[in-house]
Amino acid sequence: MTATFIFAQVQPNPVDSPEFAQVTVHVDARIISAMRARHLANGWLLWNIGERIAVGAPELILDQKLVWRFPLRWASSKQGVLADLAAELRLDALSGEVFETTAKIEEIHQRVQSIVRTLQVTVS
Repeated sequence: MTATFIFAQVQPNPVDSPEFAQVTVHVDARIISAMRARHLANGWLLWNIGERIAVGAPELILDQKLVWRFPLRWASSKQGVLADLAAELRLDALSGEVFETTAKIEEIHQRVQSIVRTLQVTVS
């Protein structure tokens, strides 16, 4: 099943305000649940990155596709979240597949290394 999106030009309503316009978007699609998406995202991270990276709260994004977006966190089982990675993982909301896997793995590793260097400087 695929999602259907209809885009239309939106005109401002001069009666209300020339600075705002009203738009209503209707999407009819069967997507994986937020809980299933979180499970898939954490499984992908465990398999491709390691056990110390986990996802935060999911957001459903309406882009050219329906996308589950998760912020990534570096965590410790004893201390909890150590740092937000300023990175995100995106999954196709219809299939559950992770976007840009090779580039994402490299980006996550770079973010973790950057945080490690910062922690080493503050500990020294």
